[in-house]
Amino acid sequence: MHDNPTEALRRVGLVTHERHLLRLRLHHNVVQATRLLGLAPEQAASPLARRPCDLRHAAVSLWLNAGVHAPEVAGRAAHTVDVLLKIYATCIDGRREVAGQRIEKALGES
Repeated sequence: MHDNPTEALRRVGLVTHERHLLRLRLHHNVVQATRLLGLAPEQAASPLARRPCDLRHAAVSLWLNAGVHAPEVAGRAAHTVDVLLKIYATCIDGRREVAGQRIEKALGES
């Protein structure tokens, strides 16, 4: 008779308590393997893209700092605008002067 798959995986160290731990461990292994394949050795040794959410955060921050409208960024990141602004408002850098210029332009002042 065949072993229970979870028990067999537990014996070889791939799962300790629950099946979801196996999924998490496999996901982690895939992320790490992808980093080794896709990054230069010095980048792979750094914290760069150590977690998938790091790449997502970098992309959203880049889009916001590039001036992409918050509703567009929120849609691409599968966030609501409210959540997007709560999480990423502090990453928008150096936009005060640009915002002032846009407000003056909208008011018809040069």
